Amino acid sequence: TISYHETDSDTSAATAVQTAVAVPCFTTAAHSRAAESPADPLPAELVANSSETYDLYDYKLKEGVVSIASVNVQPGDRKYKDIAGDDNIITAADRTVISNSNPDFTIGLGNTFTYNGFELSFFFEGVCGRDILNEFKLCTESGQSGNTQYNNLRKEAWDGHWTPENPSNTYSRLLNQTNTWTSSYYVEDGSYLRLRNLVLSYTFDSPLLKKVHLSSVKLSLSADNLFLLTKYSGMDPDVSTNNALFTGFDRMSYPKPRTFTFGANLKF
Repeated sequence: TISYHETDSDTSAATAVQTAVAVPCFTTAAHSRAAESPADPLPAELVANSSETYDLYDYKLKEGVVSIASVNVQPGDRKYKDIAGDDNIITAADRTVISNSNPDFTIGLGNTFTYNGFELSFFFEGVCGRDILNEFKLCTESGQSGNTQYNNLRKEAWDGHWTPENPSNTYSRLLNQTNTWTSSYYVEDGSYLRLRNLVLSYTFDSPLLKKVHLSSVKLSLSADNLFLLTKYSGMDPDVSTNNALFTGFDRMSYPKPRTFTFGANLKF
């Protein structure tokens, strides 16, 4: 994935200015998804409807803070790293490689154990060192572009979004202006280990079966996708798409279901 890299710096700032109104300075924190609370409280009308009232003001960045071309940066907006490092402005020249969807290696481990008519088999699968671009995360955190302002929000994004009273380092303000920019904020480690299949069975071969014209009876219980170990925040790190150019791109892929199956095998 080639796009913008969010900075780890915590020294971005914007000052709001409007004729005859003094608004305190905000300092955005790590990844520009947060801001320090001002020393003095905001006017009551701003606090009551901050996400809309912000648009009534023009903002001026503090000296040395990276700006974004064609965007009036506001308190709680995200902050991006000036990769080019020559103009202190975020433009297309600041795009860089931020992910690799090709895994470092894949894992597959299976075996079968038998004892006195019992049989236990299992299969583990996994991937290590694969990056995923989480579009589900993009679509469920409110922004002003790509029609995402009309989407439902995840509870964590709503409860934790940036406000002057909640200077979050995780979620930006509501209706932030660059939420649909592909950035390192949406890239996550897609490594995982999954118990893909587990089967327990028992075979009856008692002489009593011959009385009902059976040579053996095998009963089995199978479980698919019994558990998953991963740090990925999406629904399933084993993402797939029908576009070969979108490998490692989670376009809200439906997760693999956990299923249980009972079976009976009768031999006559």
